[in-house]
Amino acid sequence: MTQTAILEKDVLMDQRIAEAFNTVFQLPPEQLTDALTPQDVAGWDSLGHVRLVTQLQEQFGVEFDVDEIMRMENVGEIKKILASRA
Repeated sequence: MTQTAILEKDVLMDQRIAEAFNTVFQLPPEQLTDALTPQDVAGWDSLGHVRLVTQLQEQFGVEFDVDEIMRMENVGEIKKILASRA
């Protein structure tokens, strides 16, 4: 895979993650950073986390295991988990 293809894939993944956060938390894409945690987002509590996981699973066509769900402590970790599934 070329560098350009890798970058395009990363951008597409970022866009889809941003869509999930916008759908679940009404968070504008420009506010999404790798360091963003549940403490930074209104509604990202335990129920919000379940809603986010469900949205990500639907958008990416994957099913996360319990360990992956528990590791989703920030956006950067979500990206790592999704990248490992590609």
